[in-house]
Amino acid sequence: MRGSQEKQQYVSKILDFYLRLPETPFRFSRTDVELTRQLYEDKVRQEDIELAMILASLRRAYPKNGPLGPIRSLHYFLPVLQEIRRESSPASYRQYLRTKFEKLMDQRKIP
Repeated sequence: MRGSQEKQQYVSKILDFYLRLPETPFRFSRTDVELTRQLYEDKVRQEDIELAMILASLRRAYPKNGPLGPIRSLHYFLPVLQEIRRESSPASYRQYLRTKFEKLMDQRKIP
């Protein structure tokens, strides 16, 4: 039972973070839930998934070739997640990205 509760918390946290991102849907899909459960089974750290979403969101905020369309699925972030898991980045860089992301999110809030 403990593993089931832990898995549900993991899935909920990832999906909640996903829905709060700019340009993501207002609700998650069944495939988003399935992907998150698979990430849990594959023992992908929640921190890495969140960092992938942060990095992709920052890249989207400053696109090189004009505006991008909306994100339709959590699958969008998988290439960035693979990049993060492949390349070890120092804690200071991860914190820098989180700080930059928080500033971006603050700028997008409606006064």
